[in-house]
Amino acid sequence: MKSEKSRFLDKCYDRLYSGDLTVFEECFTPDYTLCIPETQLMTNAGYLKGEFAAEFLSHIIQGDAKNFDRTIETVREVEQGDTVVREILYTMKMNPNKPGDMLDANYPPDMKIVIRLMTLYQFRDGKICEEFTTYNLLATELDFAQGDLKKAVAKILKMEPMMKEAKAKLAKGELPFPPNPS
Repeated sequence: MKSEKSRFLDKCYDRLYSGDLTVFEECFTPDYTLCIPETQLMTNAGYLKGEFAAEFLSHIIQGDAKNFDRTIETVREVEQGDTVVREILYTMKMNPNKPGDMLDANYPPDMKIVIRLMTLYQFRDGKICEEFTTYNLLATELDFAQGDLKKAVAKILKMEPMMKEAKAKLAKGELPFPPNPS
């Protein structure tokens, strides 16, 4: 049986991942801190704060949904006081019927990527004040390259200009990608 905090996390993140940014005031503290591999690559501080952080995370997850059928499944969870740690399997299956921006990337139509994430959620006054997620970003790129190390390295090397642009936009308080159609 899920705990109250676990149900709260499910409800809040389902709303956030669907693009409902009104969830922020209800579920997150004003100083909410998001630290994920993307923020570590795209910011000087390594994290984002506040409502902007939640919007950034929402856009990333919605971007995945434009290209893939995805499931986010909690495998294990440990709760102690105001801390919840979850092991999550994030599964993305290619869907050639989705009008995303990856259709011309020569991915096999049956491609499936499974990412194992570890996420620590910290609560304060009944709201989420911190999220720290880690996963193997390099292995994920290798999975996208279908095991071809040369393709994975080439894709990573091509990311540098995109990362520089994203970092500059985030420093100005702008999202580094186009708005989602939600």
